[in-house]
Amino acid sequence: MAWASNTKKQYKNTPRHILKLGVLYICSLILVGVPAPTLADSYNDQINSLQGEIATYQTEQTRLHQAAATLEAALSELNNQISQAETTIAENQTRYDEFANQITLKQEDVKRKANAVGVFLRKAYLEAGITPIEMLASSRTLSDYIDREEYRARLRVRAQEGLREVKATKKLLVTEQKKVKQVLRDGKAMRDTLVKKQKDQQDLLSRTRGQEAAYQQLAIQQNSNINRLRAEQNGANQNFFAGSELIAGDPNRGGYPEKWYVAPQDSLVDDWGLYNRECVSYTAWKVFQSGRRMPYFGGRGNANQWPASAQTEGITTGSTPRAGAVAIAAIGPYGHSMYVEEVRSDGKIRISEFNYHIDGTYTERIINASGLTYIYF
Repeated sequence: MAWASNTKKQYKNTPRHILKLGVLYICSLILVGVPAPTLADSYNDQINSLQGEIATYQTEQTRLHQAAATLEAALSELNNQISQAETTIAENQTRYDEFANQITLKQEDVKRKANAVGVFLRKAYLEAGITPIEMLASSRTLSDYIDREEYRARLRVRAQEGLREVKATKKLLVTEQKKVKQVLRDGKAMRDTLVKKQKDQQDLLSRTRGQEAAYQQLAIQQNSNINRLRAEQNGANQNFFAGSELIAGDPNRGGYPEKWYVAPQDSLVDDWGLYNRECVSYTAWKVFQSGRRMPYFGGRGNANQWPASAQTEGITTGSTPRAGAVAIAAIGPYGHSMYVEEVRSDGKIRISEFNYHIDGTYTERIINASGLTYIYF
């Protein structure tokens, strides 16, 4: 059958009667709802509609897959940032603890220096009660007296300077510790922000993956519906051609070019603007291969359009079978084309064709010659 024989332009302009079959999986974040199933006018329209939906689902699935990949990359970068933040926090915690330890040591040093100064001051106070004459009398010489005075003065200054230095150092350590504490606090806040962002990204990734899976399931469901429709279409073909006889055919598929046969059905357009491995593509090839003129039928290439298209090109048509003619069966909205290989004495004809079983394959059959339109290229 030529359900996919038209050009892409025709498909785009063909009215659609949409058949929604099966249970479509609902993705709460994407799909608000799906229209209820309706009965289409033909298998071909149903299949075309479902293929259009599948293409939409696959496009959305691809977009979501790419979005998920982007989210995964962002998550990986967030994980690196969190790891770096944890390392920085650990380093700053170590610095903070070191400052705390040094401050404790300086506090002890302050106490020792303060005690030393106190002892010195008490001693100096006691000696302050001795008159200079008494101190001089207790000194062996005048020089000894002077040395003792200078020594006491130096001790006093040194003790005071030491105490000031220790206090200043402690103050500096406390200031630096406060700075490190603030850096530590900021680092933890940044880490917490990154962790929250990581959770949000993971949630978004999970939802995106779920949406991707939902669209994938929708495509699978519609592909299943298409396969069922193809089977029903094949059954309809069998009923229309009741009494036809399938025979062993040409192993070379009537010479149909390999470049069009090895490609998936309907994935290429042949030299006459027709989709590959369709009935019309094959019959166009057979006419061309025989050395006759095969007009370009792109845009008017459905099998049921061929009689009118041929007449427009000045090619005659009729109801009498002839070898080398193209036979047209008015089946469904698109029809089916066959190449007449032989006219038999019993009134039947032997034909070769593509896509009779809706699977893009080659077959040969013996069928009744009546009820068909013949094009005499």
